[in-house]
Amino acid sequence: MNQGSVIERVLEAERLRAAAVVARDIAALRAVAHDELVYVHATGARHDKAEWLSHVERGPSFTQVDFEVQQALALGTAVLLHGELRLQLRRHGESVAVSAQSWASALWWCDASGQWQLRLFQSTRPAA
Repeated sequence: MNQGSVIERVLEAERLRAAAVVARDIAALRAVAHDELVYVHATGARHDKAEWLSHVERGPSFTQVDFEVQQALALGTAVLLHGELRLQLRRHGESVAVSAQSWASALWWCDASGQWQLRLFQSTRPAA
């Protein structure tokens, strides 16, 4: 498989992940998240897989997750994505959606069966 098609498969997996976050589709997220996932939010909060799934299920409701990938690098059984993350979310008890923007990097890992899973996600607020 060439690097372009590998990157396209990972970009599609990332789009499906974003849609699953908005839909709070925990089963889909459980399947796409690596068992050793490390997820670091722009706030500095760090979650493992179970904590991240719980956060998506019980935390703020996301109405939009848009990861505009600006760089993608295929590294054998891994693909590194970097770009701008834009979110729309509603915190508990609030009716108005809040916008958030950050830089994000994601590492996707291909297991022995050929399934791509999110292994690492790190976001950082832009400098003022």
